Amino acid sequence: MSFGASGLPPGLAVDSATGVVSGTPTNAGTFEVLISATDGHDTITSNIRMLIAPSDTSHYYWNVFSLPPGLLGVGYERQPPIAVAAVNGVSVTYSATGLPPGINYNTMSGELTGTPTEVGEYDTLFAAADSSTGEVLILRFHFVILPATGGDISSVPVNFWLTKQKLKLGVDGEEAWSGLLLFNADRRTGMRFDPSTSDLSLSLGSRTMNFPAGSLAGTTTAMKFTTPSGTIPSENVKLALSKQTIQWKTGKDSIAATLPGLYEVVLKMGSHSYRTAVHFDGMGGANALSAVRPCFVLERGKLNVGRAGADSATLSILLSDASFVYQTNDTLRVRLLEGATVLVDRDFTALGQVRQSIDKSGKLVFTVKTLLDMPTPTQNQIRTFSYNSAKGKLLLALSRLTLGGLTNGEAQLTIELTIGERIYTTGVSFFGVNPGTYSTSIP
Repeated sequence: MSFGASGLPPGLAVDSATGVVSGTPTNAGTFEVLISATDGHDTITSNIRMLIAPSDTSHYYWNVFSLPPGLLGVGYERQPPIAVAAVNGVSVTYSATGLPPGINYNTMSGELTGTPTEVGEYDTLFAAADSSTGEVLILRFHFVILPATGGDISSVPVNFWLTKQKLKLGVDGEEAWSGLLLFNADRRTGMRFDPSTSDLSLSLGSRTMNFPAGSLAGTTTAMKFTTPSGTIPSENVKLALSKQTIQWKTGKDSIAATLPGLYEVVLKMGSHSYRTAVHFDGMGGANALSAVRPCFVLERGKLNVGRAGADSATLSILLSDASFVYQTNDTLRVRLLEGATVLVDRDFTALGQVRQSIDKSGKLVFTVKTLLDMPTPTQNQIRTFSYNSAKGKLLLALSRLTLGGLTNGEAQLTIELTIGERIYTTGVSFFGVNPGTYSTSIP
C-alpha cells in the first residue's frame, strides 16, 4: 500500500510507505485533511479535522481528531491505545453516551476497548470534566463499525428499508414530505429505543423533523406524535417498535429541494443513526431500490426451537444494492449469530443458480435461486432460497437446525448474508411468543 494526505498543517508531512505523519507544526489552527490509501487497485479516502494548539502549554483541550472504525467481532484494543482524552487537565474524568454496542470507555484514561457486536453508525458524545476548574469539554464523533472484512461506510448496508417516499414540491408553505420505512434494531427489554427518554428525528437534506424525548404518546411499542391544529408546518409520525416501522408526513411545508434529485435521508433513534442518499424521481417518488447505499433488513422471521437437528428458521429479508452482481459459483452463505455464538453457518454456493434479464429501464436484473439441498447428518436442508434484485425480496427457509443455545424469551441475533464478495449484515430481536417459537413481533 501507499498513503497520501492533503491539507496537512504546515510543517507536517506523511510518509507514503508507512502512513506516519510527523514533523513540527508551524501554524496554529484547525485544518481539514484528506487522507488516502491505495493498494494499486482500490483507493479509500477519509476527511478528518486536525487541531494545532497555539503552544505546548495551551489550555485545556481534546487531544484527538478522529476515531478509527471498529470491526465487527474484532477487539478494539491496539498499541498504542486508542484514547479520546484531553490535555492540560489537572484531575480529569471521562464519560460517553451513544457508544457502539460492545465498546467500553475508560473513565480515567479515556481509552476505548471492547469488541463491537453490531455493524452500523453511532452518534457518540464524549465528555471530559476537570474537577479542579469545573471545565467540561464536549466532543461528538460519528463512530463507525464495519464488517470484519473491513471496507468503508459506503459499502456497509444501512439497516432500514424505505418502503415508499413521496416529495411534493411547488410553492413554499404548500409542500409536503411523506414516507414509510422498516428498520432493524435491538428491541429487547431495557435495550429498545424509548421515546420517553430518547430523541427521534427524520431528515431529508436540510429539512429535519425533531421529536424530543417525551413528545410521542402511546404505548412503549406503538407511539405517535401530531402537531397541534394550526401549526405550520404540520408534522405527524407513527412509531411501531413491534412492527419495526415508522410512518410520517408533513404538510404546509417548505423544503429546499428540486426534482429529480439526490438527497440524504437520515433516521436517528437515540444514538443510532441510519443514513443513505436516495434518488427521487421527477414525480417525487423514492424507495430503497433508489438508495445509493445497500439497504438490508429482516422484514419478519420465525424460529422453531425444540429438538437438536429438527429446528427451523424462516426469514423474509429485504435487500437492495444498486451494484448487485451475482455469477454462478459465486459464494452463497448465511450465518445466524447470537453475540459471538454461531447458531447457523451454511455455505450453499454449489446449489446456486442465476438468471439474468433486462428490465424496461435497461437495468440488469438478477434472479437467484438454489437447488434443493438433500440433508445429511452434518448439514442443514435448504427448502427455499430466492432473490430478485429488481424487487429486493429474499426468502430463506432452513430446516434440520440446532437452535437450542438461543437465549430464552428475548434474543438479539445477527444475520449475515454473503453473496459473491459482498457481506450484508443486520441485527434484529426475536421474542419467544410460545414455547419453542420465536418471532420478530414484540408480544
